[in-house]
Amino acid sequence: NNVEKKVKILIQEMEKNLGKINIKNIKSNKYFESKLLKLNSNKAEKFLKWKCILSFSKTIKMTTLWYKNYYQKTEDFHKFSKNQILEYERELLRKN
Repeated sequence: NNVEKKVKILIQEMEKNLGKINIKNIKSNKYFESKLLKLNSNKAEKFLKWKCILSFSKTIKMTTLWYKNYYQKTEDFHKFSKNQILEYERELLRKN
């Protein structure tokens, strides 16, 4: 709830790992877009005792690199995913 980012900031973070992203701006009355979209992790916190440990930048970096590897198949997919899980676990240990 305390971190709000504009789509432009998200795209800039993604571009750090993917390169330039071409965005098509659609101006139309046919589509409705909410002014504010938020992810709600309350249930994960309550039932799983989950809490966010990664920064916004680190989360976007790991996510975009995962998708980049998935689609471009630059590394063994399972090995890459396992390494990201291990990286997350190291972050978790550092935070606790």
